Amino acid sequence: MVFDAVHALEHPTAQEVYAYINIRFCSLEENEESIGLGTIYRNLQVLEDEGSIVSLAAGRNATRYDTRLDAHYHLLCVKCGRVRDLPVVYKHAFNLDAEKSGGCLIESHSVLFKGVCNYCLEAKPAVSWK
Repeated sequence: MVFDAVHALEHPTAQEVYAYINIRFCSLEENEESIGLGTIYRNLQVLEDEGSIVSLAAGRNATRYDTRLDAHYHLLCVKCGRVRDLPVVYKHAFNLDAEKSGGCLIESHSVLFKGVCNYCLEAKPAVSWK
């Protein structure tokens, strides 16, 4: 259920997963109890530990989750806070460059671009009648 929620939502936070599951699957009218936020966090950690999802540190102290496991980049929109996958080819050469300059062994890298997403760019400004 938690994996399905992460997959259905675009890079959700634990709170967004919690809201999605409780709205979609838990009907308090039928005397079913809601799933607690702590349970969501524990399940997200189990899914990450078993390699089913990855977590991303995405600004404003928000951890977001992703079911896409291949190496790819993300954009954090500075206007709306959305995190989006970017269709940019992953640069494996960055790992080699870092190894050479740092004298270490690099397994992978992650890049979080910050900017304005296409939804915000396409949004029409409100009309002002001043």
